[in-house]
Amino acid sequence: MINTKVLIGVSLLLLVSLGCGKSTEEQTKPAESAQAARPIPLQSDTDTSLVEGVPPVLKTSALVVEELKRLTEQHKINRNEYWSGAGGVVGNDYFEIWYTDGPATITHGMRMLDDIMKARGEFETYFGRAPMETLVILLPLEMEHYSSWTGREWWYYSEIKADTMTIQPLYILSKRSLMLAIPHEYYQWAMSKITNNGAPRWLEEGFASHLSGEGNVLTQQIDEFPDETHAMSPKQVEDVLIREESRQESRIAYYQSYRMVKTLVDSFGDEKLKQAVLLLGQGHTRDEAFEQAFGLSYEQTLESIADRTEHI
Repeated sequence: MINTKVLIGVSLLLLVSLGCGKSTEEQTKPAESAQAARPIPLQSDTDTSLVEGVPPVLKTSALVVEELKRLTEQHKINRNEYWSGAGGVVGNDYFEIWYTDGPATITHGMRMLDDIMKARGEFETYFGRAPMETLVILLPLEMEHYSSWTGREWWYYSEIKADTMTIQPLYILSKRSLMLAIPHEYYQWAMSKITNNGAPRWLEEGFASHLSGEGNVLTQQIDEFPDETHAMSPKQVEDVLIREESRQESRIAYYQSYRMVKTLVDSFGDEKLKQAVLLLGQGHTRDEAFEQAFGLSYEQTLESIADRTEHI
Protein backbone atom coordinates (compact mmCIF):
# COMPACT_ATOMS: atom_id res chain seq x y z
CA MET A 1 0.00 0.00 0.00
CA ILE A 2 1.28 3.49 -0.87
CA ASN A 3 1.89 5.69 2.14
CA THR A 4 -0.18 8.85 1.65
CA LYS A 5 1.93 10.90 4.07
CA VAL A 6 5.06 10.05 2.11
CA LEU A 7 3.38 11.09 -1.14
CA ILE A 8 2.35 14.40 0.41
CA GLY A 9 5.86 15.04 1.64
CA VAL A 10 7.37 14.21 -1.74
CA SER A 11 4.86 16.42 -3.51
CA LEU A 12 5.67 19.33 -1.23
CA LEU A 13 9.39 18.90 -1.72
CA LEU A 14 8.94 18.81 -5.48
CA LEU A 15 6.90 21.97 -5.37
CA VAL A 16 9.48 23.73 -3.23
CA SER A 17 12.18 22.81 -5.73
CA LEU A 18 10.01 24.11 -8.56
CA GLY A 19 9.79 27.47 -6.85
CA CYS A 20 13.42 28.35 -7.53
CA GLY A 21 13.30 28.99 -11.26
CA LYS A 22 12.08 32.56 -11.58
CA SER A 23 14.54 35.17 -12.80
CA THR A 24 15.34 38.45 -11.10
CA GLU A 25 13.64 40.36 -13.91
CA GLU A 26 10.40 38.44 -13.40
CA GLN A 27 10.50 38.92 -9.64
CA THR A 28 8.86 42.02 -8.16
CA LYS A 29 11.82 44.08 -6.95
CA PRO A 30 11.50 44.75 -3.20
CA ALA A 31 12.13 48.15 -1.68
CA GLU A 32 14.99 48.58 0.76
CA SER A 33 12.95 48.20 3.90
CA ALA A 34 11.53 44.86 5.02
CA GLN A 35 8.09 46.45 5.34
CA ALA A 36 8.12 47.58 1.71
CA ALA A 37 9.49 44.21 0.60
CA ARG A 38 6.12 42.58 1.19
CA PRO A 39 4.06 41.85 -1.94
CA ILE A 40 1.88 44.79 -2.98
CA PRO A 41 -1.74 44.12 -4.08
CA LEU A 42 -2.35 44.90 -7.74
CA GLN A 43 -5.47 47.03 -8.03
CA SER A 44 -6.35 45.85 -11.52
CA ASP A 45 -5.36 42.20 -11.27
CA THR A 46 -6.16 40.87 -7.82
CA ASP A 47 -7.07 37.30 -6.98
CA THR A 48 -7.72 36.59 -3.31
CA SER A 49 -10.17 33.76 -3.92
CA LEU A 50 -9.83 30.39 -2.22
CA VAL A 51 -10.45 27.03 -3.80
CA GLU A 52 -12.68 25.12 -1.37
CA GLY A 53 -11.02 26.92 1.54
CA VAL A 54 -7.51 26.29 0.21
CA PRO A 55 -4.98 29.04 -0.58
CA PRO A 56 -4.48 29.65 -4.33
CA VAL A 57 -2.21 26.97 -5.81
CA LEU A 58 -0.95 26.83 -9.37
CA LYS A 59 -1.58 23.46 -11.09
CA THR A 60 -0.87 21.37 -8.04
CA SER A 61 -1.89 17.84 -7.14
CA ALA A 62 -4.93 16.78 -5.13
CA LEU A 63 -2.62 15.43 -2.44
CA VAL A 64 -0.99 18.82 -1.94
CA VAL A 65 -4.40 20.52 -1.88
CA GLU A 66 -5.47 18.16 0.91
CA GLU A 67 -2.28 18.86 2.81
CA LEU A 68 -2.86 22.60 2.55
CA LYS A 69 -6.40 22.11 3.84
CA ARG A 70 -5.07 20.18 6.82
CA LEU A 71 -2.50 22.84 7.67
CA THR A 72 -5.10 25.58 7.32
CA GLU A 73 -7.28 23.91 9.94
CA GLN A 74 -4.43 22.79 12.20
CA HIS A 75 -2.77 26.20 12.47
CA LYS A 76 -6.02 28.24 12.57
CA ILE A 77 -5.09 30.35 9.58
CA ASN A 78 -7.05 33.60 9.60
CA ARG A 79 -5.19 35.52 6.91
CA ASN A 80 -4.73 34.21 3.39
CA GLU A 81 -4.35 36.59 0.48
CA TYR A 82 -2.76 36.35 -2.93
CA TRP A 83 -2.02 39.01 -5.55
CA SER A 84 -1.29 37.81 -9.05
CA GLY A 85 2.19 38.85 -10.11
CA ALA A 86 3.16 40.00 -6.63
CA GLY A 87 2.83 37.11 -4.17
CA GLY A 88 0.81 36.60 -1.05
CA VAL A 89 0.55 36.23 2.70
CA VAL A 90 -0.63 33.39 4.91
CA GLY A 91 -0.86 33.68 8.66
CA ASN A 92 -2.57 33.25 12.00
CA ASP A 93 -2.51 35.08 15.34
CA TYR A 94 1.24 34.51 15.78
CA PHE A 95 2.83 34.68 12.33
CA GLU A 96 2.49 36.35 8.95
CA ILE A 97 4.36 34.57 6.15
CA TRP A 98 4.84 36.83 3.13
CA TYR A 99 5.94 34.93 0.01
CA THR A 100 6.96 36.24 -3.39
CA ASP A 101 5.19 35.31 -6.61
CA GLY A 102 6.35 32.21 -8.45
CA PRO A 103 5.55 28.57 -9.18
CA ALA A 104 4.01 26.91 -6.12
CA THR A 105 5.32 29.53 -3.70
CA ILE A 106 2.22 29.13 -1.53
CA THR A 107 3.77 25.80 -0.53
CA HIS A 108 6.81 27.74 0.69
CA GLY A 109 4.56 29.83 2.88
CA MET A 110 2.66 26.84 4.24
CA ARG A 111 5.87 24.88 4.87
CA MET A 112 7.32 27.82 6.79
CA LEU A 113 4.14 28.26 8.83
CA ASP A 114 4.12 24.56 9.70
CA ASP A 115 7.78 24.56 10.79
CA ILE A 116 7.55 27.81 12.73
CA MET A 117 4.40 26.71 14.57
CA LYS A 118 6.21 23.54 15.65
CA ALA A 119 9.10 25.69 16.89
CA ARG A 120 6.67 27.88 18.84
CA GLY A 121 5.24 24.76 20.49
CA GLU A 122 8.70 23.55 21.51
CA PHE A 123 9.59 26.93 22.97
CA GLU A 124 6.31 27.13 24.90
CA THR A 125 6.84 23.62 26.25
CA TYR A 126 10.32 24.54 27.50
CA PHE A 127 9.50 27.88 29.13
CA GLY A 128 5.79 27.50 29.79
CA ARG A 129 5.13 30.54 27.64
CA ALA A 130 5.79 31.96 24.19
CA PRO A 131 5.61 35.47 22.74
CA MET A 132 2.13 36.73 21.86
CA GLU A 133 3.46 39.30 19.40
CA THR A 134 3.09 38.61 15.68
CA LEU A 135 6.32 37.74 13.89
CA VAL A 136 6.40 38.72 10.21
CA ILE A 137 8.49 36.38 8.02
CA LEU A 138 9.58 37.38 4.51
CA LEU A 139 10.34 34.52 2.10
CA PRO A 140 12.38 35.50 -0.97
CA LEU A 141 12.26 33.23 -3.99
CA GLU A 142 15.96 33.44 -4.86
CA MET A 143 19.22 34.12 -3.03
CA GLU A 144 19.84 37.39 -4.85
CA HIS A 145 16.55 38.71 -3.50
CA TYR A 146 17.51 37.72 0.04
CA SER A 147 20.86 39.49 -0.34
CA SER A 148 19.30 42.67 -1.74
CA TRP A 149 16.66 42.78 1.00
CA THR A 150 19.06 42.20 3.90
CA GLY A 151 22.52 43.17 2.67
CA ARG A 152 23.77 39.85 4.08
CA GLU A 153 26.14 37.33 2.54
CA TRP A 154 25.34 33.66 1.83
CA TRP A 155 26.63 32.38 5.19
CA TYR A 156 24.14 34.49 7.19
CA TYR A 157 20.89 32.51 7.08
CA SER A 158 18.42 35.05 8.41
CA GLU A 159 18.07 38.69 9.33
CA ILE A 160 15.83 39.69 12.24
CA LYS A 161 14.89 43.31 12.83
CA ALA A 162 12.33 44.03 15.52
CA ASP A 163 9.42 41.68 14.72
CA THR A 164 10.36 40.97 11.09
CA MET A 165 12.48 38.02 9.95
CA THR A 166 13.88 37.60 6.45
CA ILE A 167 15.17 34.09 5.82
CA GLN A 168 17.02 32.50 2.93
CA PRO A 169 14.94 30.64 0.29
CA LEU A 170 13.70 27.34 1.67
CA TYR A 171 15.02 25.26 -1.23
CA ILE A 172 18.54 26.56 -0.49
CA LEU A 173 18.30 25.78 3.22
CA SER A 174 16.93 22.34 2.36
CA LYS A 175 19.69 21.52 -0.15
CA ARG A 176 22.34 22.61 2.37
CA SER A 177 20.69 20.56 5.17
CA LEU A 178 20.09 23.74 7.16
CA MET A 179 16.36 23.57 7.84
CA LEU A 180 17.17 23.74 11.57
CA ALA A 181 17.82 27.43 10.90
CA ILE A 182 14.05 27.96 10.98
CA PRO A 183 13.44 26.90 14.61
CA HIS A 184 16.81 28.40 15.59
CA GLU A 185 15.85 31.86 14.38
CA TYR A 186 12.46 31.65 16.06
CA TYR A 187 13.99 30.59 19.40
CA GLN A 188 16.44 33.48 19.25
CA TRP A 189 13.68 36.01 18.53
CA ALA A 190 11.37 34.47 21.14
CA MET A 191 13.99 34.67 23.89
CA SER A 192 14.61 38.33 23.11
CA LYS A 193 10.85 38.92 23.49
CA ILE A 194 10.26 37.05 26.75
CA THR A 195 13.35 38.66 28.37
CA ASN A 196 12.52 42.14 27.04
CA ASN A 197 15.93 42.09 25.32
CA GLY A 198 17.56 41.41 28.68
CA ALA A 199 19.50 38.28 27.70
CA PRO A 200 23.09 38.52 26.44
CA ARG A 201 23.64 37.60 22.81
CA TRP A 202 25.62 34.45 23.66
CA LEU A 203 22.66 33.15 25.67
CA GLU A 204 20.14 33.88 22.89
CA GLU A 205 22.34 32.30 20.23
CA GLY A 206 23.55 29.38 22.29
CA PHE A 207 20.09 28.50 23.59
CA ALA A 208 18.64 28.61 20.06
CA SER A 209 21.31 26.13 18.94
CA HIS A 210 20.75 24.00 22.05
CA LEU A 211 16.99 23.66 21.65
CA SER A 212 17.10 23.17 17.88
CA GLY A 213 19.79 20.46 18.17
CA GLU A 214 22.43 22.14 16.01
CA GLY A 215 25.49 20.84 17.82
CA ASN A 216 26.67 18.57 15.01
CA VAL A 217 26.12 21.24 12.35
CA LEU A 218 28.11 23.82 14.32
CA THR A 219 30.95 21.35 14.90
CA GLN A 220 31.14 20.59 11.17
CA GLN A 221 31.13 24.28 10.27
CA ILE A 222 34.13 25.22 12.41
CA ASP A 223 36.17 22.23 11.20
CA GLU A 224 37.20 24.30 8.17
CA PHE A 225 39.06 26.74 10.41
CA PRO A 226 42.42 25.97 12.11
CA ASP A 227 42.12 24.64 15.67
CA GLU A 228 44.23 27.47 17.07
CA THR A 229 41.55 29.98 16.02
CA HIS A 230 38.76 28.27 17.99
CA ALA A 231 39.63 29.74 21.39
CA MET A 232 37.47 32.68 22.49
CA SER A 233 36.79 34.18 25.88
CA PRO A 234 33.12 34.69 26.83
CA LYS A 235 33.59 38.43 26.29
CA GLN A 236 35.02 37.82 22.82
CA VAL A 237 32.08 35.54 21.98
CA GLU A 238 29.63 38.27 23.01
CA ASP A 239 31.48 40.97 21.07
CA VAL A 240 31.66 38.89 17.89
CA LEU A 241 27.96 37.99 18.08
CA ILE A 242 27.01 41.65 18.43
CA ARG A 243 29.07 42.59 15.34
CA GLU A 244 28.70 39.43 13.19
CA GLU A 245 31.03 40.81 10.53
CA SER A 246 33.44 37.95 9.79
CA ARG A 247 32.22 34.50 8.72
CA GLN A 248 35.10 32.73 10.49
CA GLU A 249 34.77 34.66 13.75
CA SER A 250 30.97 34.45 13.70
CA ARG A 251 30.84 30.71 13.12
CA ILE A 252 33.35 30.07 15.87
CA ALA A 253 31.29 32.32 18.17
CA TYR A 254 28.09 30.46 17.23
CA TYR A 255 29.80 27.20 18.17
CA GLN A 256 31.25 28.56 21.40
CA SER A 257 27.94 30.12 22.49
CA TYR A 258 26.33 26.72 22.00
CA ARG A 259 29.02 25.12 24.17
CA MET A 260 28.57 27.80 26.83
CA VAL A 261 24.84 27.05 27.08
CA LYS A 262 25.47 23.30 26.97
CA THR A 263 27.93 23.71 29.85
CA LEU A 264 25.30 25.63 31.84
CA VAL A 265 22.71 22.91 31.22
CA ASP A 266 25.15 20.09 32.00
CA SER A 267 26.29 21.82 35.20
CA PHE A 268 23.04 23.24 36.54
CA GLY A 269 20.21 21.67 34.54
CA ASP A 270 17.52 22.98 32.18
CA GLU A 271 15.32 24.15 35.06
CA LYS A 272 17.99 26.56 36.32
CA LEU A 273 18.56 27.92 32.83
CA LYS A 274 14.84 28.40 32.41
CA GLN A 275 14.68 30.16 35.79
CA ALA A 276 17.43 32.61 34.81
CA VAL A 277 15.70 33.48 31.52
CA LEU A 278 12.31 34.01 33.15
CA LEU A 279 13.87 36.19 35.86
CA LEU A 280 15.43 38.37 33.17
CA GLY A 281 11.96 38.70 31.66
CA GLN A 282 10.64 39.89 35.03
CA GLY A 283 13.06 42.81 34.94
CA HIS A 284 15.84 41.43 37.12
CA THR A 285 19.40 42.41 36.28
CA ARG A 286 21.75 39.77 34.94
CA ASP A 287 23.50 39.58 38.31
CA GLU A 288 20.20 39.13 40.14
CA ALA A 289 18.86 36.54 37.71
CA PHE A 290 22.07 34.49 37.59
CA GLU A 291 22.60 34.62 41.35
CA GLN A 292 19.08 33.30 42.00
CA ALA A 293 19.35 30.61 39.33
CA PHE A 294 22.99 29.51 39.53
CA GLY A 295 24.17 30.91 42.86
CA LEU A 296 26.76 33.02 41.04
CA SER A 297 26.89 36.57 39.72
CA TYR A 298 26.83 37.04 35.97
CA GLU A 299 30.62 37.46 35.74
CA GLN A 300 31.19 34.52 38.09
CA THR A 301 28.93 32.38 35.90
CA LEU A 302 31.00 33.27 32.83
CA GLU A 303 34.20 32.39 34.74
CA SER A 304 32.67 29.07 35.78
CA ILE A 305 31.71 28.32 32.18
CA ALA A 306 35.24 29.17 31.00
CA ASP A 307 36.77 26.88 33.64
CA ARG A 308 34.50 23.97 32.63
CA THR A 309 34.62 24.37 28.85
CA GLU A 310 37.68 23.65 26.74
CA HIS A 311 38.65 26.40 24.26
CA ILE A 312 36.47 29.05 25.97
